[in-house]
Amino acid sequence: WADSRWGAGSVGSRRRTPVNQHGHSLVPLTHLESLVVGLARPHMRLLVVRQPGTPSWRAVDTLPAALRGHTLAFPNDVPSELQRVVLYAPEDLPSFIQVVLIDAVKDRADLEAKVRQAPCLEMRGLAIAAWAEWAVHVNPMAQVDHAALQQYRALGAKPTVPEPLVAHAVATDDPDTAAVMRAAFEGDCAGNAQDDVEAATEGANAAGEGPTFSICNAMVRTCA
Repeated sequence: WADSRWGAGSVGSRRRTPVNQHGHSLVPLTHLESLVVGLARPHMRLLVVRQPGTPSWRAVDTLPAALRGHTLAFPNDVPSELQRVVLYAPEDLPSFIQVVLIDAVKDRADLEAKVRQAPCLEMRGLAIAAWAEWAVHVNPMAQVDHAALQQYRALGAKPTVPEPLVAHAVATDDPDTAAVMRAAFEGDCAGNAQDDVEAATEGANAAGEGPTFSICNAMVRTCA
């Protein structure tokens, strides 16, 4: 349905932002926003977030605030699985999106502050709501979760990281563990990462007192 935005129910031209049947702007969605609106239900997306271009010799407290991320897409048992109800409620986002920061943090407050500053995790509530309305308009078999729709409208148009993603984000406060995680992620960027993920998990478990992060043990590929 995303390719139907110039059809019936929209008004505009190439010089104007298309709108849905209620006159709400259909701005292009980001990767995360499209996951929230789409009918396809991903079983899990592991979002790996890191500081860009960080030299290994720099102290944690001197790192830049800007963050970037990649998605690790886990194979679904039923790739064709679809939902009839459009929209995940914000509180349900952690059920299929897990955020892992692979740089060491000072404490929980430091982790949450960094996650809130990650543009790759931001969502625009009004954009999500507009596309959800359009999705059910062009797909008569689908229904919209009206309670969730109101929650996203309340988020407004400004890009923001949903608090449930912040609350469920994980990281480690041990620099050695963080180094193992970064090494595993760099290896994953080249393709299949089973061995690297297992090495990261084993290395973290041997790094000291109870690592505060988790990585799923599964074959994965990075998705830009």
